[in-house]
Amino acid sequence: MAGTWRVNIESLSNLQRASWRPGDGMRKVKHSLISDGADADLRNLVVEVSVLSSKKVARTRAFHVPENGNENLVLNEVLFIPEPRHGEGVVVSIIKLHKHQSDALVGEAVVYHPTGHQTLDLTRKATFAGQISLSMTSGLPSRPDAHSAPSPSQQQQQQKQQQQQPALPPTLPLAPTSADSLHAKYKAGPATTRAPAASATGSSFNNCLSFLQRAATICSSS
Repeated sequence: MAGTWRVNIESLSNLQRASWRPGDGMRKVKHSLISDGADADLRNLVVEVSVLSSKKVARTRAFHVPENGNENLVLNEVLFIPEPRHGEGVVVSIIKLHKHQSDALVGEAVVYHPTGHQTLDLTRKATFAGQISLSMTSGLPSRPDAHSAPSPSQQQQQQKQQQQQPALPPTLPLAPTSADSLHAKYKAGPATTRAPAASATGSSFNNCLSFLQRAATICSSS
């Protein structure tokens, strides 16, 4: 989608416990008794991606970090956010959800450029809170200008296409024919084209007749 950034949340590692909320101790004891395999301090987490100038927030599905599985938790969830303004960053936060209290921050990082794969340190109050691996790119490349000059790769491709095209045979130039000559030829008709042949035939006959007359004269005199 144009005007958006695509964020692929790949994995999390070494997450620290979220900021303290009243009743966290009781909840930790309660969850430890459930024994569902999840870390009591890292339950109901989400990854939140937001832009400071936009009210739109994108979140992953809630997840639990398993016990003894905090070294590398694979998520592979894709989020889309509006493209930030120039010089503005995208905030990536790990948040612990609470039903009756405000959500607690685990850690966060800021991304300023969609440069693909990145591994970022999460911090909370300047303290290390874990790491996140993600891939952030533009949703769609910008549309090229129709009047812009082609890139060097496009120029090379155009030259290859021109070389692969078969050469056309040269065309013979047509003799210029005026409208007046065509009109005169049409009015003269077929007789005009045969007239020179008829005159040539008559001239040959007259020459032959003269020769015979002179030969007869010579024979009679002798």
